[in-house]
Amino acid sequence: MSSKTQTTLKEGVQLPPPDYLMCKLIDMVNVENPPCSNCDKRDPSSMYFCSTCGQALCKPCRENTHRAKMFSSHDIVQMSKRLADKTEICSKHDEKISYFSSTQKHVICTSCVREKPPESRKACVDIDVAYNQNLKKLDRALLSVYDMQSTIREGVVACHTLLEELRQNTDTEKLTIHNFVQTLHDAINKIQTDMHLEVQR
Repeated sequence: MSSKTQTTLKEGVQLPPPDYLMCKLIDMVNVENPPCSNCDKRDPSSMYFCSTCGQALCKPCRENTHRAKMFSSHDIVQMSKRLADKTEICSKHDEKISYFSSTQKHVICTSCVREKPPESRKACVDIDVAYNQNLKKLDRALLSVYDMQSTIREGVVACHTLLEELRQNTDTEKLTIHNFVQTLHDAINKIQTDMHLEVQR
């Protein structure tokens, strides 16, 4: 869900502040449903993880790339089993992460929430609720991007239409000028011919 292409910002334009929760959710998606390291395919129902290589593999790539004898000793497990073993745990209380603190911009466990002052607990949101809120936020941002793309696309189409009209008008003008010059040339030739005949009399 990340891109290697870097966009150069115009002078004076700054990036918006990083959204910790959004980055965390994206990381969680990549952990829960990583792409195959060989073909980039994502298929949660048939994904594997090679602990030896440290890479995710889809079923076809597992069969094709790890069929050789040299891979026979590799430890390959189903992705669902690996995810069950990799549930994120609070380093302080050794509990499952289940809340997001909007003030600290950090994910925390239930015990972390209990240790906070009452006024600070209000900023702690269930991680699923926080996920849904940010998912809606992301959807709105995507809709804005889609609207912008549509506007830009319409502008490009309009520019292409104007350029095509300009090309047609240019061709028409060129033909008109060519015909005028040809008519003028024919008239001059006729006058010259008439003058020669008049002189020869």
